[in-house]
Formats: sequence, C-alpha cells, structure tokens
Amino acid sequence: MAKSNAVSRLEERITPLICGLGYEVWNISFEKEGTELYFRVEIDSEAGISLDDCTRVSDLLDPILDEDPPTEESYRLEVSSAGVERELKKPRHIEAYAGSGTEVEISLYAPRDGKKKLRGEIAEYNEKDDVLSLLTESGTLNIPRSECAKIKTLFDFGEFN
Repeated sequence: MAKSNAVSRLEERITPLICGLGYEVWNISFEKEGTELYFRVEIDSEAGISLDDCTRVSDLLDPILDEDPPTEESYRLEVSSAGVERELKKPRHIEAYAGSGTEVEISLYAPRDGKKKLRGEIAEYNEKDDVLSLLTESGTLNIPRSECAKIKTLFDFGEFN
C-alpha cells in the first residue's frame, strides 16, 4: 500500500519524537493484511530493541494517533524492532550496509540471467545513480534499485542451533 499523505505527515511528526527517546526510526508503513489495517513502526538502536523499548514508543504514539490517526478506519498500531533480518527500503539503509560484509538477498521484478533472487554482499552504493554493486559468487553485479522488488539482510541462524 502506497504511503498516504496522512501517513507521510505522521512520519514527519513522530520521527523526531521517537529519535528524542534515543531510537532510530527504521521504517514506518501502513499496510492491509486480510481485513486488518496496520500502522507499523520499526525502530532500532545500537543497544538493540527490547519489548520495553517497543512499549515505550507505543505509549508515546498512542495519544498522538488518537488525535491524528492515519485513517478514519479501524487499524492496529505495531511497534517492533527492525530485526536482524531487515528490509533495506531507503537509500540510507543500503548505504549503512554497503561494505559491511553482511549478506543480503535481492528479489528482482524481472529475472536477471534466469534468476529472480540474488545473494551477495553490497560492495558499494551510488545514491546519485541509485545503483548498488552486489558481490556474488559469480562476480560483481551493478543493479539499479528500480529493478529491486525487495532487498533484505540475511542472518545465519545456524550459529544458534
């Protein structure tokens, strides 16, 4: 679901307040799943995110959203951590992971050499041209972000089994 003006306005209003609590706003979205609408706020912090952190942000947002809701329809507020496997939606997200050695998976709108999913590490990101360089097992690929349906980090959970 595309961001409405109300959601964009709310994002501008609440981001400084959340940052004032010491958190980074990773993403804000308004999505429909089945018959339910969700106003989702993903937060991050160098110290990690706990349930208490999510509650703190939710408590901050409740009165603001009561006064200025993202829609007149009924919706649910969800505040969560961006997670260890997180979607890289904004240029600043991609820039943060460029050169980090973190493995990512890119889902493409159209196949490239017969593949709709690519794995590798983001070597660099050219924000001006909106192109990322992906180091893969078969070499470096330059991929315009407009070709990417989804970019997400990958985490090896095998270390914890």
